[in-house]
Amino acid sequence: MLGDMLEWPFYRMQTDMLEMVLAKADATLARYYAERLTDDEQQHIVDGLCNRLAGLTDDLLRTTGSAQPAGQRPGAGGIAVRA
Repeated sequence: MLGDMLEWPFYRMQTDMLEMVLAKADATLARYYAERLTDDEQQHIVDGLCNRLAGLTDDLLRTTGSAQPAGQRPGAGGIAVRA
């Protein structure tokens, strides 16, 4: 059934858009800023959000059957970093 859903253009568009958002999310950078800008009591919020991001990424990869997130696939071009 899931394979049939991936054939549906609307569902495929939704998964592609979510994959793009997740490719742009940077948990390492979020943790870096959080360590410097939040107090110890707020760190658990950041940890929870980063864990949810990792879980969502894993779920999406399982759903689409991809081995890697979009930004890490060879030939995908990735997301250019501006200097």
